[in-house]
Amino acid sequence: MVKIITWNMGDGATKFNEVFASIKSGTDIICLQECGEPQFSKGEKYFEKQYDVGKYFSIGKFTVEIGTKFESFPVYVLYCFWGESSAKCSMAVISRVNFQKKDYAFYTFKNEDKKLRPAIGIKVNDIWNFCIHSASGDDKKSSAVANNLVKQISKKHKHWVCAGDYNCPTSYMDNSNWICVPGGVSRISYNKEKKEKKRKIDYMITSKKIKAKYIGIPKSLIFSDHYAQEFSY
Repeated sequence: MVKIITWNMGDGATKFNEVFASIKSGTDIICLQECGEPQFSKGEKYFEKQYDVGKYFSIGKFTVEIGTKFESFPVYVLYCFWGESSAKCSMAVISRVNFQKKDYAFYTFKNEDKKLRPAIGIKVNDIWNFCIHSASGDDKKSSAVANNLVKQISKKHKHWVCAGDYNCPTSYMDNSNWICVPGGVSRISYNKEKKEKKRKIDYMITSKKIKAKYIGIPKSLIFSDHYAQEFSY
């Protein structure tokens, strides 16, 4: 069984102690959105690839330190820097399990000649694990981007999961070619009348032969405007 968490950190460069502690305690993979630019103590960067102005991918094995005793352990990271003036909207897939240097993929969606955030993923034990952060806005716009990215993934890979911030409910996704695994309430906002609006927009989608289930909200990852969501497959 693989435990996987998705979390929109809300510009979370200062929250990585919680992320690494979750990996250390047994989470296998964490898909992060708005993760800023994490600082690792030391490690080996396998490569860094520029694919657009101010945007790049890097992948590597790093050592991280947590706790008052600075306990060290390795993590394996696919990181995507995203942003013009800051790294706020960057993304990452962090794994406690090693994967081959060549086993990474990313897919982009072009809209009016402007690239939006990609879906990024790694292959661990023959399963591709993707992270997505669809365009914000109304549900129709967000789902158009999300459906496009997930469709590209489904055409290229046989066994896969894609967890992240879809910015739209599962009902807006094309469920004929894959399986949606809904999460719980992950985003609470308020309108002008201060009326609470609960949204279930952070969840996981899988290829049809993957058996996955929703576990709940990890209690250790709560300091954001999104609640983290944990799944297993």
